[in-house]
Amino acid sequence: MRSSPYLGRLGALLIACLLAVTVVPSGASPTITVRITQEAGSLEARFPDVVRLSAGDRNSNGLLAIWHRSEGHQGHSSLLMISNSDDNGRSWSTPETAFGAISGTVIEGRDTRDPRLAVMPSGHVVLTFFMPELQGQPGSGGLWYAVKQPLDRRFGTAVQLHAGMASHGSALPIAEKPGAPQNQVLIPAYSGGDSSAGGAWYIRATWQEDQMRLQVTDVRKIMNNWNPPGRRYSEPHLVQVADTVIGVVRAEQNGNGSPAIVVKWDPYLATPNYSYQSLPSVIASSHHLLVTSCGNVLFTYGDRGATDRRPTVGLLIERPLETWVPGSALSIYDSGIGAAPGALGDQANPASVEGASTTFLTLGFNAKDKVSDPQNGGSLWVIETTRPDYQPDEGCSVGG
Repeated sequence: MRSSPYLGRLGALLIACLLAVTVVPSGASPTITVRITQEAGSLEARFPDVVRLSAGDRNSNGLLAIWHRSEGHQGHSSLLMISNSDDNGRSWSTPETAFGAISGTVIEGRDTRDPRLAVMPSGHVVLTFFMPELQGQPGSGGLWYAVKQPLDRRFGTAVQLHAGMASHGSALPIAEKPGAPQNQVLIPAYSGGDSSAGGAWYIRATWQEDQMRLQVTDVRKIMNNWNPPGRRYSEPHLVQVADTVIGVVRAEQNGNGSPAIVVKWDPYLATPNYSYQSLPSVIASSHHLLVTSCGNVLFTYGDRGATDRRPTVGLLIERPLETWVPGSALSIYDSGIGAAPGALGDQANPASVEGASTTFLTLGFNAKDKVSDPQNGGSLWVIETTRPDYQPDEGCSVGG
């Protein structure tokens, strides 16, 4: 065990700079490895995602990170920014805009929020994000996507996928199965409203590689809002383990945190038969699921169970196809924002990817303004954890 959870790669200087990071349980050793970026002036980095690219990509098997650069959580003009790493997250390229063209396009000057990345079997990368409607222009917002070809640095033209939805989870390409429709993709989505009309959904689409497009074929409801009254379900994130899709859905009761819901179903059936499990000890806000090379699921999330902030924590679900038994969550990252009583910090929208050997890399951001934290406000960090941090006595075992 390290003498301090944050000594090592960047040493005591990084500790002094970061100022406030969660103290982790005995035996656990999350380590901050590098800062990807610090946005200038009043701009901030938020809502990151990260994926490992295909072997055929120009950055073969490297990492691609994306984030929302803006002056605030919402209601501001923003840009989606990207950066690459070819050394398992130890260093990152100079950030650049995610789109090859912005001026004169539908995204110019818009609030492009919650970007998520998915690598298709073809090696193309599908970016999804949502935009609020423009005033007086019904149908101008909703869920959008764009595609990066394997040999390109940036994404092509943004295309609207659904006008009435938002999203916080990556598109999920469904594994091929004999006799089942091919090139199927599920895109998690949600809609608001204080009635059963809103809730958590997924959009089924066919990936058309030759045209680099998603052709929507169906829209399915996962959970209805207002069941019970005052309950809202949003921000589903989906992964596939064997022949099962597994999702986690964020839940809120009258605006307050409520236990997260695990949903499972067979994506090869024409009509899904959902099973649901509530996680009473997991009061999750925005979250992320990662299927590991062992077949486990790394579940990282903002912990709304904390009384005065929203730290990023994680659980490694060893057998995700069975009933989830969460156990104690590992504290991963806490920038210290939202320490005032009742103030939930805007800092916990994590995303994770496997690094070298038994390591995981989780992105966390510091949304403090530059006045209160000139050294680290508006920055985006990589935090490394290892499998023993989550399962001290367990090796790599295939999930079941």
